[in-house]
This record gives sequence, structure tokens and C-alpha cells, in this order.
Amino acid sequence: QRLLDLSSEMSTNLTTKGYYTATNLLPPNIIKTMRTQCIKLRHNNRFEQSWSERVTDDGSTVRFDKKGVYACEPDGSDYDLAPDVIVYMSVLLQTLPAALSQQNYPTEQMQLSTSAFNAKLAVTEAG
Repeated sequence: QRLLDLSSEMSTNLTTKGYYTATNLLPPNIIKTMRTQCIKLRHNNRFEQSWSERVTDDGSTVRFDKKGVYACEPDGSDYDLAPDVIVYMSVLLQTLPAALSQQNYPTEQMQLSTSAFNAKLAVTEAG
């Protein structure tokens, strides 16, 4: 329910800032559990160097690594290591498109789809 309660704020921030962050979405005990599970994913080599692409002046794309950033795209095969993370991400992926597509929300016209959503975990190293 908390996710739905924040959907209007999420929609506004996504369209004005391009991102949304929250520190009050989950209780501390759930955050601690999922953090422990993410550490298990990291210890099982599920994170890899994160990268992005930029478009050059001639329209081609060039890949570049994000220094100190490692990413993981958890899937069902990670359930034994991170069951709460997998369930939480599944709920997000199934809930957010409909929640953000509500009438009169800034994101209403984006035509968000549950089939086009994806989730990624990322960690950064100090320095």
C-alpha cells in the first residue's frame, strides 16, 4: 500500500527530475534483510562492472564503464539467495506501471508496461 500512496509523488519526480528516491518506503528490518541478501548475491559473483552508452556526434554509440559501480539484474534463479529481494522486485515491477499510469498523473501518457519494466541492483565502491 505504501508504494501506491507514494505513486503521485513518484510520478511528479520522475517527470521533473528524471528519478525518484525515498528513504521511508520500507521499514528498517526489511531493509536489513534485503541488504543481507544482496551481499549474498555479491559474494556469489552476481554483480558485474556497470556500464552505459553515450551517443557520439555522428550518431553511433560508445560503451563506457562506470568506475566503481557494479550491477546485478536478479532473476528467479537468485531466489534461493535472495527470496525477499526477488519478491519485492517482482511486486514493484507488477505494481508501478499501473500506479504511475493513473489519470491526471504526469506519467499518464508514458504508456508504461509491466512487460517492458526491468530492475537492476547497483552498488558503488568508496572513492
